[in-house]
Amino acid sequence: MIIFKFSGSLFFILLLIPQQVFTQDILYKKDSTVLEINIIDASGKTIKYEIPGDSPGKTYSLSKFMLDSIRYSNGELLDLTSELRISEPSIKQLNRNYINLQMTGLIEGNLNVDYERISKTGKSGIVSGLFININPNGNYVYWTDDHIALEYATFDPYYFFVSVGVNFYPLNNSLVRTSNLRFSTGLSGLVGSYRKIDDYYYPDGYRYVPVFASGIMWNITLGIYLGKHFQITGGVETSLLPFLTFLCPQLSLSYGF
Repeated sequence: MIIFKFSGSLFFILLLIPQQVFTQDILYKKDSTVLEINIIDASGKTIKYEIPGDSPGKTYSLSKFMLDSIRYSNGELLDLTSELRISEPSIKQLNRNYINLQMTGLIEGNLNVDYERISKTGKSGIVSGLFININPNGNYVYWTDDHIALEYATFDPYYFFVSVGVNFYPLNNSLVRTSNLRFSTGLSGLVGSYRKIDDYYYPDGYRYVPVFASGIMWNITLGIYLGKHFQITGGVETSLLPFLTFLCPQLSLSYGF
């Protein structure tokens, strides 16, 4: 009788195992990463999914081009290598290197150019930039110690600065171009030189002197692809340090390679 009960219990447990093993969908990426997720939509070239235990309603997306296979919660395995090999030539890839020229500053006589290197995942990019005020004495915008929030809409108070930062692309988690638009946000630090009036000559005359400058900037941009290599990006860049002193609209032309 004991053996019979044990056998019956074991049989019942074995029946439940298939129901417990595949409780979530599993993505097998080409870089050997394994993701346990809940698939919301997999009808197109992009997988839309949720992460168990994450914030309710928060979704993510991933191109099928990044995957080897999908194991569904019912145990079914979908091999994507052969499927994507056929469509792979038509997939538009993002460039990983970009040179950006700010057009708004150029109109005012400022050279503002930066270089960005996108990561292998497409989620972020490292940026380094250079700003030079080509005609520093051509306007009367200068740095003041008693500056207020939103005082400057351009970088005219600078003689020059160099910057290094990082951009994030939260709506596109791969190097596959899923649309002609791409949103980004990022932070950067800069060091350079302000133009300031020398108090010794003021107010009898105006003499500008350079003073050390540093800051932390935050940007929000939206890029529009014009083709394989070119895009236009527009947005705004504001200073977190000094706090909100600069609020500068940005419009730039980018070349990707």
